[in-house]
Amino acid sequence: MSSHIHILPHEGPPSLEELHSILAGGRQGMLNRVKNTKPKFPPLEVLPCANVNVNMNAVCEKPGKLACGSCKIVSYCSKECQRAHWAIHKSDCKDTIRSSNWKPGWIVERRQPSFIVKSEMTTAEEFAGRFQDRLSIGSSLWGNVPAMDIVNLPNNEKDLKTNLGLAFAASGDIRNVVATVNALGSNYSGRLNIVLNDLNPRVVSRNIALLLILGTIPDEAIAADIALHFWYSVFLPMEYRLRILTMVTTILKEGKPDGPIVAPLGRNSKLTCLVSSDIRRLLVENVGPVMSPDEAHVEYKRVRTAPSRVDFRDRMYMGLRPSHRLAFLEYRRFGLVLPFGAVNAHCNVPNPSLFAYGMWLQTDFADPLESWDMDKVFAAGKAHGAQPEDVYGCLYFYLSDQLRAFARHLRQRRISFHVFSSDACELAQGIAQGKFARLSVPPTIRFNRIDVSNIMDPNYVGIQGVIDAWGPLLAKTDNAALTGYFMNWMAFAEEGRVMDAGPSVLKSTLDLMRSSNRLPQAADPILAVHLAMDDIDAFYDTSKAFSKFWQNHGGADVKLQLRTAHKIIPHRLKTPLDAKPDALPEFADNETWYRYTRLTNVSWLERFVELGHGKTDSMRAMTDSSELSKSAERMFTSLIKSNDPLGLLSASDCDALGNAIENTLMALSFPPLEALPCANLCQSPGRLPCGKCKLVSYCSQKCEREHKSVHKKNCNIPPGSPGCHDAGSRDDDGCLSRSPPLREETTQMPSPLSGNLPAVDIINLKNNEKDKARDFSLAFLASGDLRNVVRTVNALGPDYTGRLQIVLNDTSKTIVSRNIVLLLILGTMPNETVAADIALHFWYSVFLPEEYRLRILAALVLILQQHTDKTEPLSVSLGRLAKLTCLVPLEITDHLLYTAGPTLSMSQARDEYERVHATPARLHARNRALVGVKPCHSLAFMAFWRSGVVLPFSVNSDHHTVPNSSLFSPDGTWLHHSVENPLASWDPNEVIKTGQAYGAQPEDIFGCLYFFLSDQLRTFAKRIRELDITFHVFNTTAHTLAQDILGGEYARHNLTPRTRFDRIDFTYTPADAGYMRDVLSVWAPLLAEGDTAAIIGVFPDWINAQRDGSVAGADDALVAPIVDKLIKLRRFPPGTTLADARTTETAQLDAAYDNSKPFSRFLKKTGSLGDVLRETMLKRRLRHKIVPQRVRMPVDAKTSDLPHVPDDETWYRYVRLTQVLFTARYVELARAAA
Repeated sequence: MSSHIHILPHEGPPSLEELHSILAGGRQGMLNRVKNTKPKFPPLEVLPCANVNVNMNAVCEKPGKLACGSCKIVSYCSKECQRAHWAIHKSDCKDTIRSSNWKPGWIVERRQPSFIVKSEMTTAEEFAGRFQDRLSIGSSLWGNVPAMDIVNLPNNEKDLKTNLGLAFAASGDIRNVVATVNALGSNYSGRLNIVLNDLNPRVVSRNIALLLILGTIPDEAIAADIALHFWYSVFLPMEYRLRILTMVTTILKEGKPDGPIVAPLGRNSKLTCLVSSDIRRLLVENVGPVMSPDEAHVEYKRVRTAPSRVDFRDRMYMGLRPSHRLAFLEYRRFGLVLPFGAVNAHCNVPNPSLFAYGMWLQTDFADPLESWDMDKVFAAGKAHGAQPEDVYGCLYFYLSDQLRAFARHLRQRRISFHVFSSDACELAQGIAQGKFARLSVPPTIRFNRIDVSNIMDPNYVGIQGVIDAWGPLLAKTDNAALTGYFMNWMAFAEEGRVMDAGPSVLKSTLDLMRSSNRLPQAADPILAVHLAMDDIDAFYDTSKAFSKFWQNHGGADVKLQLRTAHKIIPHRLKTPLDAKPDALPEFADNETWYRYTRLTNVSWLERFVELGHGKTDSMRAMTDSSELSKSAERMFTSLIKSNDPLGLLSASDCDALGNAIENTLMALSFPPLEALPCANLCQSPGRLPCGKCKLVSYCSQKCEREHKSVHKKNCNIPPGSPGCHDAGSRDDDGCLSRSPPLREETTQMPSPLSGNLPAVDIINLKNNEKDKARDFSLAFLASGDLRNVVRTVNALGPDYTGRLQIVLNDTSKTIVSRNIVLLLILGTMPNETVAADIALHFWYSVFLPEEYRLRILAALVLILQQHTDKTEPLSVSLGRLAKLTCLVPLEITDHLLYTAGPTLSMSQARDEYERVHATPARLHARNRALVGVKPCHSLAFMAFWRSGVVLPFSVNSDHHTVPNSSLFSPDGTWLHHSVENPLASWDPNEVIKTGQAYGAQPEDIFGCLYFFLSDQLRTFAKRIRELDITFHVFNTTAHTLAQDILGGEYARHNLTPRTRFDRIDFTYTPADAGYMRDVLSVWAPLLAEGDTAAIIGVFPDWINAQRDGSVAGADDALVAPIVDKLIKLRRFPPGTTLADARTTETAQLDAAYDNSKPFSRFLKKTGSLGDVLRETMLKRRLRHKIVPQRVRMPVDAKTSDLPHVPDDETWYRYVRLTQVLFTARYVELARAAA
């Protein structure tokens, strides 16, 4: 590194004068020019050759592999380059600072050094004296304790998929954030929700700029290099500062002046900053031309080389090796984090973020080396070719590696940053009060880690103030912790350091230091003593003094438990993580000792703490749910008896049913399944299926033998007796071949709460728009459950980045209530895996785990408690960008509590469930459903109908101990029919494939369904958190909804009269003859232009109005050939007569029956379709582009094609297992011009 900074001629980026025009409003062309400017000297990948001649504008671009034999601080590519550069390098290599004869000034001048203080000065007096010299005080923009990983995943959660909430309550810079995110590793796939706060607005503005640099500049290497220099270098390349300025001004211009700063960081991450106008101003000042290079250099030199501090500098230099003295001196001169021999002349403009009002912001000893682990710094430098002597070159490569990795994680992971500039305690109170709920920091949030830095020191907030504020926001799990450290505690404690512990302790500590060969050797006895005193506390056990300090300063009264055994950070620097509190720092060798005592300014008195809820609290989370349930029931009873249930939701109610429940139940008694478990209830996955039934699996033959006595009662049920009643006989394959005589005619209407057609994707992006960034507006006019919504959103894929506006309407209050609750579960509960499992059982299981119902109730109470204005719709943030707006009658909002509340007891629900299932007609209906079903599947169905819970066959459902109130009416009446079959709502091939991926066998069909639904709902929950989705939920008729939209009724909710929908989905209702005309006449104007936009209609029950649409009403002449064909294909037993087939196999016959002509006749006579299409300027597509015309048909099939069932297994799965309505037909209507 040359002794002076020279400015090279430079073209490309605008000048300083042009910069003023950018600040004044800018020109788009100039901004684009800055954005696309490539740096003249790109980021370094390896140590460069030091042959740089600034005056000649000459730079060797080869790697430096041959270190200077004298100083080793620079390297060259060859001997020739070394000789050519010697004339320049000689002044550095022979600098007196590197001389073996170099001595501190006070020795040369034979005077007393200025750092000597009176011997009787106490620690407290010395501490206060630090603040008398202005050069020794300043903002801490870099930190003075090495970066810490505050998660330490391998020693704690261990789950690479777990979501984590992290709060940095007094962050300082972002070094701990970088260390934590990077330490999670490349295989981590969970989501991170990070709150980043600091009281100092300059610190916050720099942190925002760093995150924007690392997350928005496309090239990771350039982004990391810009961030590195913006963070730590006093001078920047011109193009770097302009890139930052362009980025900042663009972000600020796009946002609202009085709103939060919001910016995407890569594809999945997001930055939200709730900051003041002062910080907005600082963001621009941090990269603006606030001072000239000369002014910055003069001010930097004034502080860094102040004559009054020369003895302090010489004291530090005296303990350094010669080349390190030169490296430190050079950094003090120019403030550039670069290899010593690298070209630096392009770093020619000041870094304004390190100055304020023309003054250097930090102390004269501020040094970035103190922020990082020295062993890791040197290891990174070595990997890139730097020598240990070139300590700032090593730091450059280490920081470059770390920041590149961090930039990569921002782009690949799902990280939400919420940045604040607030008093730490006020921020915690604001979060608890719900002030930041609109920014996706709700009052229910609980953090897995809360790092409070050193604000527990008595000269800041103090122990009790910090823990009282942040303790309630700490998650109640064994791994959750509040971490922090104490820097200045010894000034408020007796015997806090060895000098205060008395002569005997001082002597024994010196003896220990001497026996460890750590006493410094120095020619000057005064310096030797002071160097020894600098490091003697590394040999002093501070644990007892710190324990007394903790007790005396409020630690005894806090509600969190101080951990003796740490799991995240060590008690002291350089002690092992698992060491006891009294452990001393460990130094493996002399080199390690030198690096940590001479190259950094560690005091060795820093103490780190971890606080958690302790085992007692986490165990209580497993046992208190019954008491909480009683509390919830008492609260719920008072709510439902009130005429105004929402009005009773006071803050105390919120505490009772919100925070308490949510915190206590963080640890689930039975967590969601990640793989099929061993049926013997051991903790291992089940990989060996039972050889006979294949319904259960074991981890080993040993477990299978142990479980045999339990399993044989299921496994040994003979064919023809699946535990059911008069079930008929079976054919050679063990399938039921006929049903018993029909005893009671029943009409099974479709269940109102779950569908009997597989979910469809109503966008089908790959066959239509094909644009993964395209925005869509979708309307589900009679949605039923959410299966089509889930299917459609998930089918967009993980790389879809567009916005979705979804209108979700149904006339059933029960369906709408259930859909709202499902969206709230999936979008507001922090853990996606748990949210998906709760949603799965709320959707399909008759009985729930008690802790699940309490979580749902807690979420609803907290959300409804914030809905204070009943004249406004309920509006809730779902994840980072998504939003749910419920434009429904108030009675539905009130009804939400019923869906999760204890409206009836377990015994009442069980009695009602069994009563419905035990009626003769219902028994017969179930037996008919099992016709043709294999024995193992019959057993699986019977087990599902008996337990009412969607789980693998081998998993005990005894913990599902409370009714799912949403499946019962308020008076306790069962809402489903008795042959409920959630398999009919999904594609059985996909269900079985997913089950197999998790270890389930096809025989365990409801186990496969569990894993399929878990996968789908986890994906949907991720999409809600990642995508910009707006859900508008309604409970009205389709006709009224369209009129209200066209009339501007919902304009303020972004549903204006100009809104046009890309897809409109409706379900035909035969009970209303004019329904089709009614729907199309009002919704056709709301259909978007373009050849891909469509109205999609599904007709599940049209055969009730057109009898020959099913074989039940078709002529024998049409049906008989179908029966013969199915007998030949062995899909009907030999000898099946036409009469038998019509009686027992109607659904199966329909799968092979062409009903296209009856359907056309139906359309013509129903609502005069031709007239309606002409009036609305729509046309019916004869070749579909979005959904198939019938189940199991290709999308582009002809109207007369039959469902595609190519083999016996496919036939069995779709015809026997799911009882799908093969008579159902879909239509697609597009604009006539399309």
